[in-house]
Amino acid sequence: MAKRLDTKALLVFFLGFSLVSVILLGVGFFLLPELFSSQEVQVESVAIVEEKKEEKKEEKKEDVVEVVPNVTFVNQAKDALSMEVRCGEGIQKGTEVSLHVETKTRCAIQVLVGTKILKTEREVEPKQTYLCFSDETNACLTSDEMKKEKAAPKPVKKKVSTPPKKNNAVNVLKEEVIGPATLTISADVQAKIFIDGKFIRQAPLIKHKVSSGKHRIIIAASNGERKMFNLNAEDATSYVRSWSFNDKGWSQKSP
Repeated sequence: MAKRLDTKALLVFFLGFSLVSVILLGVGFFLLPELFSSQEVQVESVAIVEEKKEEKKEEKKEDVVEVVPNVTFVNQAKDALSMEVRCGEGIQKGTEVSLHVETKTRCAIQVLVGTKILKTEREVEPKQTYLCFSDETNACLTSDEMKKEKAAPKPVKKKVSTPPKKNNAVNVLKEEVIGPATLTISADVQAKIFIDGKFIRQAPLIKHKVSSGKHRIIIAASNGERKMFNLNAEDATSYVRSWSFNDKGWSQKSP
């Protein structure tokens, strides 16, 4: 009887052990892959988060790019208050204004001298300095343009002998000024210059030689407005004309 009980107990133990083993193997077969896959997903998600952090760092570095001024305007008008420069939507003020432009840009410049406002417009280029409102012209010019203006031929004085008068036997030396007339024209908006029906160039026009006599001049703004006037040029005379389309009048006129 004892032997039967021992055999039965062993058989029960073996069957129970086998059943438990099968259950554990089944549980392991289904749960272990899920466990490993969840760990892989966690590792991938951590890697994605790190990549996003790096991308944000790079974006911040790109956003913090320093913009260096590459164009300078220097106010040369005497007894003038601060100058105002408008390039695009931005406005800057000061006796010397520095700003940044990527390519050729149209800028409007003005300065208050007493009760008079001097205005001009022109295209500016990067890496240039513009000298504005000097005594000779109501415009903003680069140093190279100023040199060309100064290098323009000046009137030459020539001594000629006049015939003696009846009551004076001594020859009198008389100074006679010779040389072409020059014309400087500017405007406070973008405009083209025509002389006697011929297109000359975009404003400003600096020290342009003209023959003596009558000339018909047109300052044609880009919006269709025009200023027409006649000029009776005399040799060796420098004429300066600056028309304000905004104020409908001459901002500079000499002689």
